[in-house]
Amino acid sequence: MKPRSLLSLLSLLPLCACQLSQDSVSYTGAPYSGSVKMPLSTPPQSAKGSVALSMFCILAKETPGNVVFSPASLESTLRTLKKGARGNTAALLRQLPEPQSAPTMNILAANGVFVNKTIQLKPGIADNDLVALDFGSQEANSYITNWVKEKTNGFIPNFSSSAAQNPYTQLLIVNALYLKERWDSPFDSKDTQTEDFTDSDGRKHRVEMMHQTNIMAYAQGKNWQAIALPYQSGGYFIAILPQGNAHTFAASLTPQLYHSIISELVQKNREIELGLPEFNITTETTSLAQALGKSGFGDLFSGKADLSGFTGSPLPVQDVVQLCRIKLDEEGTEAAAVTEIPVWLLDDPTPPKPLKLTFDRPFIWIITEPDTANTPYFMGIFEQP
Repeated sequence: MKPRSLLSLLSLLPLCACQLSQDSVSYTGAPYSGSVKMPLSTPPQSAKGSVALSMFCILAKETPGNVVFSPASLESTLRTLKKGARGNTAALLRQLPEPQSAPTMNILAANGVFVNKTIQLKPGIADNDLVALDFGSQEANSYITNWVKEKTNGFIPNFSSSAAQNPYTQLLIVNALYLKERWDSPFDSKDTQTEDFTDSDGRKHRVEMMHQTNIMAYAQGKNWQAIALPYQSGGYFIAILPQGNAHTFAASLTPQLYHSIISELVQKNREIELGLPEFNITTETTSLAQALGKSGFGDLFSGKADLSGFTGSPLPVQDVVQLCRIKLDEEGTEAAAVTEIPVWLLDDPTPPKPLKLTFDRPFIWIITEPDTANTPYFMGIFEQP
């Protein structure tokens, strides 16, 4: 079934804002052979760390169906604006949190800056950091499509850039992020069974439910249960199963509640008889501008934006859009996201028995580093197959 919404992921890697050479693609993390599981850490309770959660809460409240959002990709794209931001706009973008530790997960990430051939850049913007395109043409769109395909290892093969096809676009900032991880303890495909998954409307869907019994990080609260599954590189897939509506729970996921859940997961392990559905979601290209505005970044989309470091003319941000894809199966997780920011001219004891925990109704999921002070790579709600 086609998901009703897609909200994509952001790279948290501190990449050079305008690099387009092969060096702009970085590969980090351990090789797939062997296990280098790292302990999950508790994030600090910091106001700066709430940007991702604030966005996720808004998207969960306003978006029906499946939600896929990449805070890391979004933040990386916004940080690229710093190169030309001045005044209050620069101060606004400085609110974005910086990574607290080097990444350990298997990530390919790149930031690209593309300019209209007619734009007059201010001195100090190096020509070899930019690619000039004839915006408003199919050729420009094809260039962006191929760039995204290359940077996501072919996982997003047909991204179409409406900004590249718009002749009014003067500057286009693009972030591409690709993640591929194997479970530290893979699921055995022989244990996968076709079972019911009940969505928030009470409708039942048949899904491929993976199963394994293992010692894993487990925690529970008044109205939630959660597990953290380690990847071979050291990262984690966190799944939170609320008692009530997953969207309602996600919309109320404050920094304090998030901190509490991770803190409990850090401290506790239990043998779990786990059931987790496979899923493969490709979202539509979705605007994040409204949610960003409600998260305190509304000035970027108004005449107040000051990006005069790029050019002498006013250049307000027109939109922020994302497209994501994620695939979860017995072997692990593969995910990718692309985020675009188009800019126009202003004119334009005795161990207990295994606990049986089956994620057979909507749940929240998070993909993050062991150092959870870093912005999560992906967050989402699995609402329906």
